[in-house]
Amino acid sequence: MQMTAANDMPVSSAAAAAAAAASSDPFGVRPAGEPARGIITHPDGEVSNIPPTMLADQFGMAGLVTYLRTVDNPSIVSLALGYDLTTLGLNLNLSE
Repeated sequence: MQMTAANDMPVSSAAAAAAAAASSDPFGVRPAGEPARGIITHPDGEVSNIPPTMLADQFGMAGLVTYLRTVDNPSIVSLALGYDLTTLGLNLNLSE
């Protein structure tokens, strides 16, 4: 058993591990103590925990998931899906 600094009450090591796991979830949607599942994108851009079947996918789902998670950061993504290219001055009616 551990003692917490805030209130000096005993805390089991399982509860401490669950609290640490919950605090590591960047989106706060994983129940406490549940291991991380699926693709994990790290702040430095590294992607881990990719299922082996996804690596052989011809459409690159691992890349798409990573892209969709970074869409909210405009400094990383210059064009988002669905962006109207004509607002950038591109004439899409040319036959070139």
